[in-house]
Amino acid sequence: MKLIDFLTRTFTWWNGQTWGTYWFTRRHGERVGEDEFGNVYYKGLARHIDPSAGPELRWVIYSGTVEMSNVPPSWRAWLAHTHDIPPSEENYTPREWELPHLPNMTGTPEAYRPPGSTKATGRRPPATGDYVAWSPDEAANRAG
Repeated sequence: MKLIDFLTRTFTWWNGQTWGTYWFTRRHGERVGEDEFGNVYYKGLARHIDPSAGPELRWVIYSGTVEMSNVPPSWRAWLAHTHDIPPSEENYTPREWELPHLPNMTGTPEAYRPPGSTKATGRRPPATGDYVAWSPDEAANRAG
């Protein structure tokens, strides 16, 4: 392990797993599957020992930045206990109208910029004429 990887794992939580998560996963986790982005999913072993422990513990080890929008919908449903069968054990084929999963792009250069946004490329389209700018003189005339 490189020094930078060791320091990152020691001092940051947003770049993958910390040492605490690593050891907890090694001791109490059972690997369930991996998605197309490299995220690895686990379930806890404690439920097998004591069924009264509550719902089964499920978690993800992110392959990059810790961001829930990096988790595809099928795995998100499994993590939230919406589905009991993990996607790695299902034979699901997406419909032709389903788009591939995209993570949240807010704050990146690939973020959506609607037409008229000051951050959008190109010129803003001209106003349609139904907008009248506020002025203090007209506001005083209307009030009095």
